[in-house]
Amino acid sequence: MRNTIIIIGVVALGAYALGRWNDPEVRKERERQAKQLAKKYKRTTKDLEKKSKQLKKKLS
Repeated sequence: MRNTIIIIGVVALGAYALGRWNDPEVRKERERQAKQLAKKYKRTTKDLEKKSKQLKKKLS
């Protein structure tokens, strides 16, 4: 009996997760967050490159 309840719970949780993953609103939110992270990463790498160039100039 306990195993049956556990199996039903796992199946229900899997179905919920799969349904949320394919939900258009959630997908848009994930894409928006990914875009923001990419923008932040790009900005950070540019800043680091700029600072390393300045440091090289300073030390030369």
